[in-house]
Amino acid sequence: MSANSAAWRTLTANQRAGWSDLGMNMSRNDSLGSTYTLNGFMAFCSVNNNKLDAGDSAISDATAIVTPADLLTATVTLTSVAFSIAYTATPLAAGVRLFIFVSPQRSAGVKFNGDYRLLAITAAAAASPANVLAAYTAKFGAPVGSFKPQQCVSGWATSSDVKGFNPPAFTLYRAEGDHWVAVNQSSGKLCEGQGVPAAVAPLIGCDT
Repeated sequence: MSANSAAWRTLTANQRAGWSDLGMNMSRNDSLGSTYTLNGFMAFCSVNNNKLDAGDSAISDATAIVTPADLLTATVTLTSVAFSIAYTATPLAAGVRLFIFVSPQRSAGVKFNGDYRLLAITAAAAASPANVLAAYTAKFGAPVGSFKPQQCVSGWATSSDVKGFNPPAFTLYRAEGDHWVAVNQSSGKLCEGQGVPAAVAPLIGCDT
């Protein structure tokens, strides 16, 4: 961005006028949903930021707007050992690249996520699928496989001495499907009298 800002200052008046004309045909939506068009400087930076991200050289003269065709379908495959986006039509049209934006993984309980970051850009006219596991792992760490937290149907937690011992805290939850979660940092028998199967208790770190 700073390099493009400096480059803008070197443009001629005619070149700046060309970018101003282009910006009037480039619209964006703000956080409130209102539509606005770009000024010449914003158009210059928008185009050249994308070109530099894609490994191309920046340009000084405004170009005509060419809108690529929308993808018809996009199917994401995401596990702990695979992350790919299969898309149609394939391959992309000549000169067209796919910019892939992702976010760090979030809890399934998060309903809104606006934290999308540029992860990868395909080659021009690339064929499906786009495999981005290596790029994602390098940026965010290895992805966790498909996971959906289950609703807790019963549980208790405390850090008092109601069971005859002092903090640190201990907690026990039973989730749907008879799944158990326990954290026990004391010497007490956390699972005693709570219905935890004897075979399960040692696996989650508590004694019956």
